[in-house]
Amino acid sequence: MKREIDWDAIPETEYEAYKKRLEIVELILDGSIDTETKKRLRLRYCEENGVSMRTVANYFRRYRQKGPAGLLFYRSRPKSPRIHDEQLRDKIIELVHEIPTRSVPTLRRLLSEDELYAEKIGCLSDRTIYRFLTENGLSMRERFRLLKQDGRLSYHGFEAPHSLALVQGDARDGIWLQFPDGKTRKSYLFLWLDDFSRKILFGKYYDSEKLPCLEDSFKYMILRWGIPLRIYVDNGKVYISRHFMGVLAELQIKQLRHKPYQAHAKGKVESVMRTVKQEFQQEAQVADFHTLEELNSAFWAWVEVVYNKRVHSATGESPDERFLKNLPENHKRISDLESFNRLFLWKETRTVSKYGKIKLYSNQYPVQNAPHGTAVWVRFDPFDLDEVYIYDANNRYLETTSPTKKVTSTAPNIPEESRLSSQKVSQQSVALFSRLREKHRRQLKESQQMPFSKLFNHEKENTNE
Repeated sequence: MKREIDWDAIPETEYEAYKKRLEIVELILDGSIDTETKKRLRLRYCEENGVSMRTVANYFRRYRQKGPAGLLFYRSRPKSPRIHDEQLRDKIIELVHEIPTRSVPTLRRLLSEDELYAEKIGCLSDRTIYRFLTENGLSMRERFRLLKQDGRLSYHGFEAPHSLALVQGDARDGIWLQFPDGKTRKSYLFLWLDDFSRKILFGKYYDSEKLPCLEDSFKYMILRWGIPLRIYVDNGKVYISRHFMGVLAELQIKQLRHKPYQAHAKGKVESVMRTVKQEFQQEAQVADFHTLEELNSAFWAWVEVVYNKRVHSATGESPDERFLKNLPENHKRISDLESFNRLFLWKETRTVSKYGKIKLYSNQYPVQNAPHGTAVWVRFDPFDLDEVYIYDANNRYLETTSPTKKVTSTAPNIPEESRLSSQKVSQQSVALFSRLREKHRRQLKESQQMPFSKLFNHEKENTNE
């Protein structure tokens, strides 16, 4: 019976050697080539490949007996199965066919809960299971093909070509905080993720889902890592606001948005948000946090010490390592800090009163360089109304002014919610975040890196210089 050759399974080196043998044999058998040329070609082949004339003669014999396949010396050997237990092999394949999207960790959890397979699966590494699935035609690509055959459409597979080529943004509910004043408020997390490396570039908890919070987190991310080529967000109001889209246009960042009812398109950032909820927020809820500062310092420590440092199952590398290794040398960074800060200032028109003042959110500000009755542009940080910037109708800077009558410090007024949160405190969670914070502080000290909490104050100092 003729042996069937699996040409795709032949190693590249073996296949290249086969092509050379076939080429020399067919050249010499070609009747249109003269004898002298054939002799020269045969000698050159022997010299380049370290074989004798007798070996080449043996090629001719094999070619006449078996045809071109006779010049293929590679023989595939049946591999030893990675998983020796046949019952376990069959069960893994059965579970994957039931739900093709089941990950290796999910398969391990399911089998660990079955008394019949718990001990057997415990002896196998995740890498062994990954390789077993690939060798049995159940790689991630093949499994998503099963979804298509089932009539379900797979959206998996896209990945940005390098770090900062695409950044995904998202927001989610945080934990409830019992503040010292006795009031309970819910926090909200804004997070930015590098698509290529899965690195959390920046995330921060706020007490609102308003636009200023989005822009504040976006600002931190840009200052720390640089300007991405594109961002990918949903159709939430804060992401499609004119002010935020104007900031993107000024920075020359392309904005991609998924279509309505297609939240799966943001699969990577949604997955990270689930991880944050399961691994960080569940512990944070019982860690006796009372302020956003406590919550954020713990979150930043968890991101830098735990999440960004551990190997990601999809890439085989830690997010930190993959991000830095694939960050283009010419990626754009902020060169003019003052102009950059100005992009995030809100802008409204006001008319100077006969008393030489303007009113903004009930605060009153004196204006020296514009006569009364003049319309001016007022630019301001919505998080800090202690100082506003006055521009004329032609967008020329006139002056900086502070309130003579101050009613509010922020704009718009941030609503407070009042629902009861869990009062249970876990000492294990408290100890966990204490250790993470201490480890994070040591890392910052060793790398002489500026903590997130000081970044905004630092840029203000630079702006005022």
